[in-house]
Amino acid sequence: MQLELCVPKDKYDVAAVRRASSVGFPALNPVFPELLEWLQDYNWPVARHVSSLLATAGPEVAPHIDDALNSDDAIWKFWIIENLAGKLRPTLWQKLYPTIQRIAEHPTAAEIEEEVHLAAKAALESRHKG
Repeated sequence: MQLELCVPKDKYDVAAVRRASSVGFPALNPVFPELLEWLQDYNWPVARHVSSLLATAGPEVAPHIDDALNSDDAIWKFWIIENLAGKLRPTLWQKLYPTIQRIAEHPTAAEIEEEVHLAAKAALESRHKG
């Protein structure tokens, strides 16, 4: 299957995510950045489906998530931490831990304004308990 058919074309394109799920990881690794972009607004109908799919990815996608968590888009960071981080496999979580900890302990002004640091603290506490 052509991987571009596995990337949503709009916020309602759940069929693309279904195709992506049938392909799975690591085959989807080349389009991981494009899939991750669909978490920029969790109000989009496709976002929940993409989040569930991305939670099945392996540790090789950590740099892409880390790039997003180090971007200037505080709202995107919030949605990633709030809706994806808790679902990640332990090996992937460990790779992202330093960035999430930095957000929790030393947030930027934008991260404070969008409450990303609170989401990061909650994610760290949740993982610590689990």
